[in-house]
Amino acid sequence: FLPITLPFVLPMSALFATTLVYGRLASDNELDACRASGLPLSSLVYPGLLLAIMVSIANLLLSFYVMPAFVHRAENAIKNDARQILFRNIQQKGFYVLPPDERVRIYSDNADVQNNVLSGLIAAETAKDGSIRKIITAQDAQITFNPHEKFNEVRITAHNTNQIGPQEDAAF
Repeated sequence: FLPITLPFVLPMSALFATTLVYGRLASDNELDACRASGLPLSSLVYPGLLLAIMVSIANLLLSFYVMPAFVHRAENAIKNDARQILFRNIQQKGFYVLPPDERVRIYSDNADVQNNVLSGLIAAETAKDGSIRKIITAQDAQITFNPHEKFNEVRITAHNTNQIGPQEDAAF
């Protein structure tokens, strides 16, 4: 993530360095010494101007070429780690909330990462007002991940399931 933060940090660091250098020149009376020796003050501005131009060019290159490539790499890394994110959340918190609308929450007693199996599965689907629409329980479930370019497809194949909902109390 360092190349992503550089366009924000470089201008501030260049401004800070320039302020320190010219402030030190003024406080040590070196500007008066340069003026007394016949050196024009405009020639002392050129290094600061050159630094500003170099930082601007570096910032443009980082913003238009480097940063988009690293953002794309970061998105791919997160997308490829979807399996670890799912199983780590279930192991640590005991549940995982499915994106994008976060209306389905999966609880599991045991998460087997090597075999992609969740045991003692409960999936609760809620409505927009927060009320529970239906609950699905399963003895175990096999999780398969199918990565696509823009999204991940996650398929949950549950075994020995029961469904409980407000309209029907049916088991299947």
